[in-house]
Amino acid sequence: MEQSIIDPANKTIETYIRNLSFPRIMLVEENQLYKLDNETQMLVESDVKVTSSLRFLTRRIEEYGLQRWKNAFEPVKKSPTYYTKV
Repeated sequence: MEQSIIDPANKTIETYIRNLSFPRIMLVEENQLYKLDNETQMLVESDVKVTSSLRFLTRRIEEYGLQRWKNAFEPVKKSPTYYTKV
């Protein structure tokens, strides 16, 4: 599920993303704020929360989910021009 709010006046985009499949095993909720820094560069602030309801495996599943998210977001962090315009 994704929800997006676009604010053209402030040149920002806010997104909320949550997985819908297997949320008891691992629920991933991600909030991102995209801000236009100048006319050519977009700043991205990202926050993620990974939770699991499985007993005895909760911590391992949450650590696994967080590491996967970090790996997926790495290319964005390395490329400041990845997002160029709103």
